[in-house]
Amino acid sequence: MRTLICSILLALAIAAVSYPRISFQEANATLGSQESTATMHIYRNKHIYGSALEKSVFLDGAEIARIDSGRFITLRVDAGKHRLHMADEKLGLDVDMKSGGEYYFRLKLVQGLFGAHGRLVAIDSKKGAEEMKKLKPVDVDKIKDKSKVVMTP
Repeated sequence: MRTLICSILLALAIAAVSYPRISFQEANATLGSQESTATMHIYRNKHIYGSALEKSVFLDGAEIARIDSGRFITLRVDAGKHRLHMADEKLGLDVDMKSGGEYYFRLKLVQGLFGAHGRLVAIDSKKGAEEMKKLKPVDVDKIKDKSKVVMTP
């Protein structure tokens, strides 16, 4: 009996060690080459106002993620025209992404009649990159569509 248990544990250990691992760079490379794609950063600065709210972000009608205060998500999307919006599609942005381009969008909370709602604002690349340095990636359980998400270490 003891020999059987040891054999099973040894087989499991060998299987775990030999399981192929993939790096962040390899995972991101599977999303497409930069020649035919653009990089999109969507972030929400850390504020006390609305910090309990998680706002959903949609790309071309599909929910991508729910973004908390102080978090960001990076996507690799096909170059071309895309519709980026929050819950209210009428307040969205139509963006034409150039191949190899890098774009930043800040999620901003706006007080409405029935509470705060989110609005996306296009931000200059330099300012967006600076603001994102202080933020953390969105938690994996908040990501709804992982197919376009660029993993961050």
